Amino acid sequence: MKHIIFAISLFTFFSCNSDSKSGSSSDENSKEKVVELDQKNPVSVVNHLFVAARTGNYSKLSEMCRPDGKGDGDTRRICEVANGDAKLKQEYSKYFKNGKVDGDAKINGDRAAVPIKFGPNGNKDETMNLALIDGKWYLSSF
Repeated sequence: MKHIIFAISLFTFFSCNSDSKSGSSSDENSKEKVVELDQKNPVSVVNHLFVAARTGNYSKLSEMCRPDGKGDGDTRRICEVANGDAKLKQEYSKYFKNGKVDGDAKINGDRAAVPIKFGPNGNKDETMNLALIDGKWYLSSF
């Protein structure tokens, strides 16, 4: 039930108009712009969500979706950001730019759970779940 409510909330966040500011200091973010997506590490994959939101470089988000097409609606929506319109990108940035990994990943075979904080103020607790497929970690649900 929690995930259904959360999914509806996230969809609402993505589909609502936003008055957030899209500018950021290029000096502050210059190091993050060169961060590559490392799908050999689930924490690196999750960190890329926040880097993309802060830098506005969404190009790798679509590569983070499961190649088998599985995954919940929230993660599939994240993967649509790269090819989405300006409104979707602005909403994504609003909810992930202040986020961070908030603890250690729990890896169990081909599954990983990474605790995160996200939201406009970076204070909403959630767990990003990933799946290991052919040696790479992909977003699965949150």
